[in-house]
Amino acid sequence: MMMLVISTTLFAQAKKKEFAGIDRKALAIPESRTATTGDIAAYINENFSSDADKTRAAFIWVASSVSYDWRICSMLIFTRRRRRRLPGR
Repeated sequence: MMMLVISTTLFAQAKKKEFAGIDRKALAIPESRTATTGDIAAYINENFSSDADKTRAAFIWVASSVSYDWRICSMLIFTRRRRRRLPGR
C-alpha cells in the first residue's frame, strides 16, 4: 500500500513539472488577447505546437481565469423557479 502512495505521489509531481512551462506561458496571455475566444485560440495556436500542449494551455487558462458570481447565479435560479410558480404562467 505504501508503495502505491509513493509511486502515485512521484507520478503526480512529475506531471506537475512537465506542465509547469505550459502553464506559465498560458497564464501569461496578455489581457488584450482575451477579449474573445477567437483571440485566446489564436494566441494558443501561435504559442503552442502540439495538441496536448494546446489543450493544457486552454484548460489552465480557463481554470484560472473564469469565475462565477454565485450570488447572481442563485438570484437567477430563484427568479426562474418563482416565475414557474406564478399563476397564469
